[in-house]
Amino acid sequence: MLLSLSAWMTATSVSSELQAQWGLSSSQVAFLTTTVQVGFVVGTAIAALLNLADLVPSRILFGSSAALAAAANAVLLLAPSYHSALLARFLTGAFLAGVYPPGMKMVSTWFRSARGLAIGSVVGALTIGKALPYLIKVLGGATLGSVVMGASLAGWLAALIVLWRYEDGPFVYKRSAFAWSRV
Repeated sequence: MLLSLSAWMTATSVSSELQAQWGLSSSQVAFLTTTVQVGFVVGTAIAALLNLADLVPSRILFGSSAALAAAANAVLLLAPSYHSALLARFLTGAFLAGVYPPGMKMVSTWFRSARGLAIGSVVGALTIGKALPYLIKVLGGATLGSVVMGASLAGWLAALIVLWRYEDGPFVYKRSAFAWSRV
């Protein structure tokens, strides 16, 4: 799960490069980060309203969302303008909404007791994963392309691992049908 959120802070980690490339103001640079958070909130709200966590197997939701977030992140290298980069960042956040909450659910299926410790450990891993673009920047030559592709590759790797190798633990939650009365 550590690799799956690497796309979150990618634009922030290369903000000076993007600022120079597109001649961005400080406010525009800040929006590259803020837009991911807005996308995450919108994605989380949509996933909750559609009850995706109960309707779609966690492995599928997590894996496909991680792959799509990585793809949206990679668009930063192809984005012809600041506005297209904002859209890519929004989509990155929206797709990451299919990673973070299902990741919590996935780990909880492995623990009946000490579930709080397990979920706390996942939050820590996801937080470290968000810092991965900075580590890539420090170790990988600090180019815009190496950071964006490194973070995207990490997300795709996470998707592949989860899609092909993950299985729910012995304490799986029962799926429930969507009901507007619960909203």
